[in-house]
Amino acid sequence: MKSILVATDFSSRSVPAVARGAALAKAAGAKLTVVHIVDDDQSAGLAEAAEAEAQSLFEKLSKSTRSKYGVDVSTLVVRGDPHAEILNAAQNAGADLIIVGSHRRNLIRNAFVGTTAERSIRASDVPVLIARSPDGEPYHSPLIALDLNERDLHPFSAAKALELFDAAQASVVFAYDLYGNYHLLRQAGATDAELQKYISEEEATVRPRAQSILENAEVKPAAVILKPALFNAYEPVLETANEKSSDLIVVGTKRKQAFERFRIGSVSEAILRRAETDVLVVPPEDQ
Repeated sequence: MKSILVATDFSSRSVPAVARGAALAKAAGAKLTVVHIVDDDQSAGLAEAAEAEAQSLFEKLSKSTRSKYGVDVSTLVVRGDPHAEILNAAQNAGADLIIVGSHRRNLIRNAFVGTTAERSIRASDVPVLIARSPDGEPYHSPLIALDLNERDLHPFSAAKALELFDAAQASVVFAYDLYGNYHLLRQAGATDAELQKYISEEEATVRPRAQSILENAEVKPAAVILKPALFNAYEPVLETANEKSSDLIVVGTKRKQAFERFRIGSVSEAILRRAETDVLVVPPEDQ
């Protein structure tokens, strides 16, 4: 990783993003650029005042980052549409990773949909990290969500290439789709014991496939977890993250032709809204 872009609005939600960016830049010897976008949907006078304030805040941020992390920061104030300008700044900086802060949790479930962060994630051709942990400490228990049907290991390999964590410490979760048959059995009057037996039998069928996918790619995670997706594909991921005390969730976005109900694009959005930890969203390999 040679270049990192952090987007800040100078709110408390951006503090973890700057901390994570500085810590990663120091560890990787990468260039760190921090950008603030002044929305151009306001009067020229207000925009100029906002730019002047941002420059002043950046002076303080640069000093504190250099003092705490020993990292020099390139700062950038740009006027325009926030999500478009974040992507432009990332491209101009040759960024391998974009880091943004989390959304406001007290908004109605959630105004985050369609906001700057999510729009940037949808359009970005480099991974986007949503930073929530405040201190930028190294990740010790990452969880990688992989698609069993598409045999797509790109989220794992992309995260590994960024050197965000020790791959030997990573766990992998496969959420396998039992939605249709499980609910048919329930409607037919199957008992809880019969339903659990069905889930266990399906896991025994699925596990060799998951192991084969990983072995063929010479991927050796710390743990391989299989979770039945009985209602959606994001709850098994969040449940596993809670069980493993994961400090990072890695999830990929999918191409448009993927099966809509379990499309990882929708899964990543649901995880972003609900996760308590950092989330890395990886675009498709051919994007």
